[in-house]
Amino acid sequence: METHRTRQRDGCTLNRQTMKHALAKVDAAAHTLGNSLQQAERQILRQSSEARRMVFEAIDACLAELRTTGLLGREIQMPSNRLWEISGKWLRQGALQARARDKPLGYAGDYVMLTQIFDRAVTTDPLGALFDEYFQSLDAPEAVRQRLAFASEELRRHERHTRSSSYCAVIVGSGAAIEAELAIRAGAAPAEIRLLDLDQAALDAATARLSAVTGRLTSVVPQRENLYRLPGRAARCLPGDSCDFLICLGLFDYLNDEDAVQHLHAYWNALRRGGTMLIGNFSIACESRTYMEWIGAWFLLFRSAADLERLAAMAGISPEQRQVVATENGVNLLLRATKPS
Repeated sequence: METHRTRQRDGCTLNRQTMKHALAKVDAAAHTLGNSLQQAERQILRQSSEARRMVFEAIDACLAELRTTGLLGREIQMPSNRLWEISGKWLRQGALQARARDKPLGYAGDYVMLTQIFDRAVTTDPLGALFDEYFQSLDAPEAVRQRLAFASEELRRHERHTRSSSYCAVIVGSGAAIEAELAIRAGAAPAEIRLLDLDQAALDAATARLSAVTGRLTSVVPQRENLYRLPGRAARCLPGDSCDFLICLGLFDYLNDEDAVQHLHAYWNALRRGGTMLIGNFSIACESRTYMEWIGAWFLLFRSAADLERLAAMAGISPEQRQVVATENGVNLLLRATKPS
């Protein structure tokens, strides 16, 4: 019989003894990481090429030790704080991981972060630049770049094939609308691009980005909306038969199954005949999860292809109308569903 007081987090039961054991591992890993990074800083001052290898190996070793705690998801929050209390002096020099941690716009994957990922940005701080290089080398940021490229090509092909003078593309959770910019640069010319996002700064950035590449025949329509409540506002935000191509690459990483099905149903109804929607979700195959959760406090709902198939079926999308594909590295899944012409 369990004799320790327990608590629930994300469906997992943790007892005090388990957490005490985990925190001991965190303390050891954090102190080791700090010592290794201190040595790497010395190598940077000497302009040694060894610094990069030392930083990468130090982070790898720390993550390997943290993985042995067996903690996942939001149960990591408290021990992750301990990690930062001990080694945050060095970790904070990495601009990308510090931004993920601090969430200045309220969430880790904001439009600035995703733009920096796409641009492979690194900070000018010598040690911070090595952290940023490590971040950019992981499979999750690479999947972000690959899904943007994939979505842009899908949009370009669909718009060219449809050849409609009233072609409308909608991006839910548009961020900076990088995929639309890429599609237009590659030759797409939709009549209307509708951008839905909660963040006005993201909409402003997207509008500016698209205005630089769209011609006078393309209308860019930014709409500030609470994305989580879209299904209840579909009559206004996503009216039936109103768009030809709908993209939603990042929102489903944060939606539970019930909400995901409601969103899929609303998106499906918004498509015209022959219309396609492309829905992204990070895969359970993502190897960056330990780093994202422990270092960035960046928590997603990872899913399998079977999970996306199940959600699509629950939303009334038949097997012959849907397909689950993946980015080249297999880390981001994409549900592609097309209405009959």
